[in-house]
Amino acid sequence: YNLVPSTSELYREAQFYLSLTEAMRSLSLMKVVIDIDGDGQLATDCDVNQNGVPDDVDATGCALLYVANQSCPNNVTYTVGNVTLSGLSYTGLKIRVTGSGQCPNPPSYSDLSGPYYPKLVYIDNTTGTKVLVTTTSETCNDQNGQSWPCPVIENNTPLDMVTAIDNATDEMINALQDALPGVDQDVVNSLNEIKQEACGADGVCTSQDLANYLDNITIQ
Repeated sequence: YNLVPSTSELYREAQFYLSLTEAMRSLSLMKVVIDIDGDGQLATDCDVNQNGVPDDVDATGCALLYVANQSCPNNVTYTVGNVTLSGLSYTGLKIRVTGSGQCPNPPSYSDLSGPYYPKLVYIDNTTGTKVLVTTTSETCNDQNGQSWPCPVIENNTPLDMVTAIDNATDEMINALQDALPGVDQDVVNSLNEIKQEACGADGVCTSQDLANYLDNITIQ
């Protein structure tokens, strides 16, 4: 859709479909990071620490807080290890949620210490920036033969979930405006408000913003 020139009769149609594609992309990126098992459903029946937030979400929030150099919530802990996958080095987080609550379907990843939620963090060698990596439901073996969710690689670099969501939502709004120049400003404002709910008033997503947003996802 991006390749359709603005002079083409199909430009507005292409931009409209691009806006829908980017909306689905941003939602999908969030889902694949939270949805540990990749089955398309959030395990809302697991709330071991009884905080009203699904444990899957607690784990993702903890990983985002780790990237932001912040502490994880109560009863959510992690251990750190070096992970190498396909020649790229990561920080592997094994995140555990503890407490007296119930979890009929614990995460499929487990070791001698019990079930855990695996997350991959990539550190840019040039800038030293830490990012939470978007992963798939498939598993990849590290240098020690241990299984981890496979990272999504884009342009030979692990895909940063936060930046990808930020860019996708921006592109969705821009493409919609290009497709429908006369679109009511209320529609654009509503789209921006949706983004601000997750990314703060400035509309720029950070790991801390998304961690706070996830912390408000409660079990219904």
